Amino acid sequence: MGYPTLIMNSWEGLFVKADMPADILNKIKTASREILADPSYLSAMAPTGMEEWKIPFDTVQSAFDDEAKAFARDAEELKIKFD
Repeated sequence: MGYPTLIMNSWEGLFVKADMPADILNKIKTASREILADPSYLSAMAPTGMEEWKIPFDTVQSAFDDEAKAFARDAEELKIKFD
């Protein structure tokens, strides 16, 4: 019963406009790295079942695209329809 081969991930992240000034973007990146390195943040994530997945900023879009393609293949194979 169910869909034992279907894997679904949820993402949590920070998103900014494509034309964000470099100095502000660098501050956001630095703050993000500091948060992800903080043991209290990682321990707070543990009870939620969330796991840290550090993706380099320049590869996030391709990671999203890969996940979307995999989900679309699974949905088609399992004949899952979306209204």
